[in-house]
Amino acid sequence: MTEAQSLIVAKIWTELAAAVVKKDHAWRTPALATSTLNDRPTLRTVVLRDVDAEKWQCYFYTDKRSPKCQQILAKPQGELLFWCPILKWQLRAEVDYQLLTSGPVIDKTWSQLSATPAADDYLSLQPPGSQLHETTAGTANAPNFAVIIATISQIDWLALSDNGHQRALLNADSIQWLVP
Repeated sequence: MTEAQSLIVAKIWTELAAAVVKKDHAWRTPALATSTLNDRPTLRTVVLRDVDAEKWQCYFYTDKRSPKCQQILAKPQGELLFWCPILKWQLRAEVDYQLLTSGPVIDKTWSQLSATPAADDYLSLQPPGSQLHETTAGTANAPNFAVIIATISQIDWLALSDNGHQRALLNADSIQWLVP
């Protein structure tokens, strides 16, 4: 990879890391795509919670009863879509998902999250997407918290510019220039 190509990859990971801490960063809320059990694509907006540039990983929190969790368990491949109007950059990341529902990552993350108002999102008696009932007020005894790890295998990077668009297919070892 040339120095210029390495700078593109470094800039992508710098921006993804910034999106974790800057609530107004456009890449903080990408679209996460999975396949339903009958192989229909489905998308939803998620919140980027952490990144690991060395491992090419993005982390998201979810309720383990969410339909996306069953979809990930059945077919752990999908895509993430990021768009930043300020950079005019689009990332389409091909990923392999891993769903964590127990273990040290869950324990550490939940211990930090449980003291915040966001903990209520994972203590609902009803699963996400279920019909609301007035008689089901209250909270669960245990959290329904899970972490999704998306390991990126490649990124289709598109940069829009008045001086000419650029597009490339990136992975950890190489870059291939494409027609925008």
